[in-house]
Amino acid sequence: GSRTLTFQAKLAASFPAGTTTIKNVGVADNDQEPPKTSNETTVTVTAKPALALAKAADRTSVDSAGLITYTLTYTNTGNAPATGVVISDTVPSNTAFQSCTGGCTHSAGTVTWPIGTVAAGGSGSVTLTVKVTSLVACEVCNQATIKSPDQNLGAPVSSNRVCVSVVPSDNPSGANANGSATGALAHQSLLGLTLLDATLPAGNDTGHDHTSVDSSQSGVGADSEFTQLIGVSLPGVLQAGVLKTESTSTITSSPAQANAISVATATDVNVLGVVQASLVRGVASATATGSSTTVSSTGSVIEGLKIDLDGSGPLPPVAQAVSPNLRIDLPALVFGSGSYVAIYEDASSTSTPTGSSGGTYAANVTVNMIRVKITGLVLGVAASDVIVSQAVAHADFPQTTVCGAQAKQAVSGSAFILDVQTDPSLLPTTLGYVKIPPSGGSASQTLNTAVVGTLATTKTATSSSTGTLGATSSTATSVAEAAFVCVVETVTGCSVSARAVTSQANSTATAGSRSSNAAGTEFLGLRVLGVAISAPVPPNTVIGLPGIGFVVLNEQTCENGGTLASGCSDGTVPGHTGLTVRAIHVVLLDPAAGGLPGAEVIVAEAHSDAKFLP
Repeated sequence: GSRTLTFQAKLAASFPAGTTTIKNVGVADNDQEPPKTSNETTVTVTAKPALALAKAADRTSVDSAGLITYTLTYTNTGNAPATGVVISDTVPSNTAFQSCTGGCTHSAGTVTWPIGTVAAGGSGSVTLTVKVTSLVACEVCNQATIKSPDQNLGAPVSSNRVCVSVVPSDNPSGANANGSATGALAHQSLLGLTLLDATLPAGNDTGHDHTSVDSSQSGVGADSEFTQLIGVSLPGVLQAGVLKTESTSTITSSPAQANAISVATATDVNVLGVVQASLVRGVASATATGSSTTVSSTGSVIEGLKIDLDGSGPLPPVAQAVSPNLRIDLPALVFGSGSYVAIYEDASSTSTPTGSSGGTYAANVTVNMIRVKITGLVLGVAASDVIVSQAVAHADFPQTTVCGAQAKQAVSGSAFILDVQTDPSLLPTTLGYVKIPPSGGSASQTLNTAVVGTLATTKTATSSSTGTLGATSSTATSVAEAAFVCVVETVTGCSVSARAVTSQANSTATAGSRSSNAAGTEFLGLRVLGVAISAPVPPNTVIGLPGIGFVVLNEQTCENGGTLASGCSDGTVPGHTGLTVRAIHVVLLDPAAGGLPGAEVIVAEAHSDAKFLP
């Protein structure tokens, strides 16, 4: 007879790497015969490790200077242990090594983990933390490797590639601001011989050039200079009661911007007997950020202006509201061919980068409030060029890198309650500052009180900014509100006060249009030197503060060369519009005002801009 028997043997879960032969022999035994051995069966088992490495980041987006922590999870899904396992990870570009776990070492930008043996079916994890160092990177990408001599002859196995988007930050350390203010420049010559070459007043700071009041700042900080000259007399050329000049250059990191403002003031002016004025003030302000520029001569004013065209006596006073770049030709028979008088010369320019990174936003403005240019006659009249109240300002800021879709569509917005800039020894103070990124979002802050010495105080105040990137438009709105405002408090009360002020800036850009407006801006109970100011307050209303300086109410400036008349739609950057609204902006010219020379106080600033390129 015959019979078949079967049985099963289960292999071990792990075998040594390589080939293992499983042998088996059966034995039949009975009482009548000696044992009989069967044939030998052979089964070959091939065992090997199967290492894998998975990489994950703890975030999908990070700001510049932020931290990223990677978790590296390793597994061995094979049927043999992996010995001598090593994980390696190169610190990503635009980052710096911060820390790691799991017995790692860091050398020359490479982090290594000597894991040792990983059993079949085994797993584990380690971490690596890096700090984003680049201000221009749009993303940080990284991939690690794992290897063992038991797998692929020791060739490394790569993990998945992980990319974390970066929100590039502003770079105030690379920004510059400078300006100068000159009370008067006078040059006179006759028959090629120089009769007069004067700059008044000279600077009084040993760190400056002593030819005019000037300021210069690179990187975060502030620099300023202030001086005045009383009783100026250049016989037959220039008479002035007072020449007062100041220039301040400031770079801040929050808000991230470069700003220069220069102010030149003159009183009781008589230039060559041709132009007279009781008050002349030239103001030049230039501001640059990582995404915009603003130039302004707001605050420039001339009062009691009289012009004598032919020596027969001054004409009746010219209206105080003089438009920029007024030019009056002088009679050639009296003064020489090409002679003229220019009032409120305003030469402004801005430049913006065309790419998405690596460029610079720059703003320049030069203001000459009075200029008398006389070419002179061969006999008699000397050639003369006299400028009164010249203010110059320049600011530039490295472009903040624009990433991905934001290169075509972006918004930004910011608002604050108080900003006070004083002497270089005191850092500017900004209270209630909020800001949104180019991708949009919202931010807000509420203050019960905001106080900066005797220069400015408010009660309840709120600042907010919102922005949205839509399918067909980019929109942004910023609002700054303050109650019970007092600016420059003196023994007689507040120089400027209000029960409530609201500054609002709104910007919208689509594929075919762009515009900004100040809808929502309001004043309640506004007073200047105790005198009530009726609402609504026209944009860029300038009021002098005798012995103190001047105030600009409802100050509005478009970005990138745009004009308010067009809704800031005619700027130099295609598809972009922006507006800054300041409820109250006081510029102090006299230390007796309670602050230092050149101090500026801004109450309730709101900024918005939007970009949409087809």
